[in-house]
Amino acid sequence: MVKPLVFISYSNKDYDPSKDSEEREGINEKAEFFKKLLDKLDENGFDGWLAPEKIEPGKLWREELDNAILKAHALLVIMSPNARGSEYVNYEWAFALGAGVPVAPVIIEKTDLHPALERLQYFDFTAEKKPWDKLIKWVKEEKEIRFVLLKRHPLVEEIIRHLSKVREPSEDDKKWVIESLSRMEGAGMDELLKDILVKPHHLHEARQYAAMRLAEELETDELIELECLDAVFKTLKAALYGAKAHTRERATVLLGKLLCTSKDEDFGDKVEHVIVDALQDKRSKRVRRAAARVLGECGSLSVVPHLADALRDKAEVVRAEAAKSIGMIRPDASTDGYTKAEFRLLSLLDNDDSDIVREEAARALGKLRSRRAVRSLSRKWRDPNKNVRDAAYEALLKIGTSEAEAAARAFRDY
Repeated sequence: MVKPLVFISYSNKDYDPSKDSEEREGINEKAEFFKKLLDKLDENGFDGWLAPEKIEPGKLWREELDNAILKAHALLVIMSPNARGSEYVNYEWAFALGAGVPVAPVIIEKTDLHPALERLQYFDFTAEKKPWDKLIKWVKEEKEIRFVLLKRHPLVEEIIRHLSKVREPSEDDKKWVIESLSRMEGAGMDELLKDILVKPHHLHEARQYAAMRLAEELETDELIELECLDAVFKTLKAALYGAKAHTRERATVLLGKLLCTSKDEDFGDKVEHVIVDALQDKRSKRVRRAAARVLGECGSLSVVPHLADALRDKAEVVRAEAAKSIGMIRPDASTDGYTKAEFRLLSLLDNDDSDIVREEAARALGKLRSRRAVRSLSRKWRDPNKNVRDAAYEALLKIGTSEAEAAARAFRDY
């Protein structure tokens, strides 16, 4: 399961992970404190959220901070004279209090606390005996309280009431529940979504929403820890038979994520089989294309025959994606379906009207080191599309036989 988040608010005058710890007097001791705090949280199943390390390049700084605070089970404000005078630190703990996130001052250097912080339970690490056990106990207790409070939130209570009482939900019921859930963030959402997914009720759309959101936000091993992997898989599988193409496409992509992150071979085979079925979706080329893509990213050699069949799909985007995926898997001559895939790629290279399909076929044949393809690739210097010509030249270099290298040299001369 994703570790519960604990936001750590601090002044970078006290601790700056990006700078040498010897640059400022007294920072070594403080750096040791931060390291130990992060280790203690990790040992007890929490993720210490420490800006700027947790903010990805290109993200909006303030928006990322606010989102992290809202998702946190608790905020620890690391107090010192530097932190007391920091506008950023003051904003963070004030925002957390206003959002209902539990806040605890952690004093690492003697300083006066703001009146709003004085009334809170605090932990004095300037004392000889460091209160590590008390701090971790407080964090754990606040996590439990936050989840109980979430489930008691009026909006959540109303959602649960809808789920338990409505036997024939109207379109308004469905819309209201999904919109309400989509607006909700924060600590305890994983557990709430699991409840909606596994408990009996008549609102299929809510169960589907919960499965998709859990699959989107968590890895496979985290779903196992949350004890809902099987329910997520079955719900996504059922979504492949739904009426809406965009829902089937999203379910296919999320099944691909389960496949990519699964460490269980039997479960992976089961997921792969369902995605292969999606590759034959007769109603939407978007679904077939998504299936071809995820099979290329994470599929086993056993999917090669199915991707070879997809090379004859009526939609060029599916043929192109299937060719690309075969190249990504890189089967060899001993693989079941290799010969069929190789000959169909050659046929696409020679005859397909689509530039992107010919280009991906050329790239795939190069990755397969297909000796049969050398003659067809060498003729592609005449192709009207530059991308196809470039792909054919690169493929000849990859194949690397004397015949292919000679053809590549001739290609260069044209």
